[in-house]
Amino acid sequence: VKAQEASRIIDRLVGYTISPLLWQKFAFGLSAGRVQTVAVRMIVEREHERLRFKKSIYWGVEADNEKDSVKFGSRLVSVDGKRAATGKDFDSETGALLKDRVGEVVQLDGPAAEKVTKAVAGQAWKVIEAEEKPMSRKPPSPFITSTLQQEANRKLGLSAREAMQVAQSLYEQGFITYMRTDSTFLSEQALTASRKRILALYGKEYLPDEPRKYEGKKVKGAQEAHEAIRPSGTEFPTPDETGLSGMQFRLYELIWKRTMASQMVNSRQKQVSVRFQVANAVFGASGMTIEFPGFLRAYVEGSDDEMGALEEKEVRLPNLKVGDTVKVIDVRSTEHETKPPARFTEASLVQTMEKEGIGRPSTYASIIGTIIDRGYVKKMGNALAPTFTAMVVAKLLMQHLTQYVDLGFTSEMERSLDDIASGDLDQLKYLKSVYFGEKGLKKTVETQEKKIDPDEARSIKFDGLKDLSFRVGRFGAYVCRPYKNAESGEVCASLPESQAPADITHEIANKLIDQKINGSDALGKDPKTGEPVYVLTGRYGPYVQLGDATGENAKPKRASLPPGTQPENVTFPMAVSVARQGSDCSPRSFSTTSAAT
Repeated sequence: VKAQEASRIIDRLVGYTISPLLWQKFAFGLSAGRVQTVAVRMIVEREHERLRFKKSIYWGVEADNEKDSVKFGSRLVSVDGKRAATGKDFDSETGALLKDRVGEVVQLDGPAAEKVTKAVAGQAWKVIEAEEKPMSRKPPSPFITSTLQQEANRKLGLSAREAMQVAQSLYEQGFITYMRTDSTFLSEQALTASRKRILALYGKEYLPDEPRKYEGKKVKGAQEAHEAIRPSGTEFPTPDETGLSGMQFRLYELIWKRTMASQMVNSRQKQVSVRFQVANAVFGASGMTIEFPGFLRAYVEGSDDEMGALEEKEVRLPNLKVGDTVKVIDVRSTEHETKPPARFTEASLVQTMEKEGIGRPSTYASIIGTIIDRGYVKKMGNALAPTFTAMVVAKLLMQHLTQYVDLGFTSEMERSLDDIASGDLDQLKYLKSVYFGEKGLKKTVETQEKKIDPDEARSIKFDGLKDLSFRVGRFGAYVCRPYKNAESGEVCASLPESQAPADITHEIANKLIDQKINGSDALGKDPKTGEPVYVLTGRYGPYVQLGDATGENAKPKRASLPPGTQPENVTFPMAVSVARQGSDCSPRSFSTTSAAT
């Protein structure tokens, strides 16, 4: 109880002390929180990594082979004794080969890859190495709150908040046990019910001799007051037997399958790796066959790593041994480019927060929901991208209130709360040190507040875009550049709210600014009204305007372009059709320059 009270008080101390600082330096309505601020920082840092990323191009060679009527693929491994470079050999920021790989690997360009292709096309493909390795995989543990959120996001596309809402309804109807838990423990009732179902549905060979026990803390600061999330009762009805439908059916099915799998035998697999000598090159092929599915019969865990997921797929190779030759059907050179670090998804963010011991698994849904609702983060498909507001707020906090966005500090605070819960730390003494201490929150904010320049705080520069300045104002984010052929001054233009920081380029920014300076050329005149038709870009994205916005009271018709339509692809007939459907709006609501103003 004391730990819960201390946690609640700390959350309010942090929020009520730092949030007014953000109102003063940025805009009213922004908020800071003990855990949400750290989550925002993690998302912002990933965006900076994407901004610093420089793309690299490398080439490879792939082939289609056949033996004993079995077709399979192989790819170039090395040329003249040097390994061919792949994506993992490049620095994610500079785009150059990693220093320790220089001299050890060869980075093929197009002509070099084509040369290898021609050299191996008519040659004999001889097996020089063949290795088989048996593998055994254990089933995943039953769901806890965080792992349920991750899988629901990966497999069902649900946000953490949506997953908990559906789980809550299943719990209230009596289909599952309590859904806020950090424990992977299953009761004897659950073990008996799951083993009974496995025996009936899959057979004796899928049932281990003894029930699998999942006990002990799996994550930092775990609170194990409840069982794992599982079907309730003693029968474990199958999804089809429940009468559920829609998303409730799908989430129950996920929980049911995971619980079943956790009590089934290991899967047995065989990995095969083969190397072929072809002229001065070595090609490789790998395969994986499932000898016995085991728990995979019921459940396959999701992955955020696309390449990792591909490696899990069964790929059969023919029986090959050293000295065998194989037939080549086709050889081709392939171009590849390195990929920037992936943005966090809700699943990967929950996974990272859990690993770092930040927050409690039962609070992850509300944390993610809060940073989206407050305008710090927006969803782009399944990815979480920070807004420009998040970028400048995170910059200010990292410069002036470093410890409050530090992962280690937040994790240490969780451990202190655990010490309060176990009676090893006095609640009031700890709270006083956090707020009134020599380096406490109160004194730190009072000291740093005087050092913060609001104009500097609201602006940020990005690596690779040094001549551009990005700022956040009352009406959103905007970009500025110096006037050409002028000693001083700059010109600015609003950024669409859909614009992700790491995706902006010189071309995008300068196009917006040029449109501000020169206006936009009309696509043509509406045959009915004779008014000009424009395609413009504003704070809320691209839109079509019918007529000129002249005079204080001018309200031309404006309408947003259909989702996914690029401004440069809009034809005159399409623009006229969209514009006629628009509404009479004040210039401010769609102004391309309101943020800069």
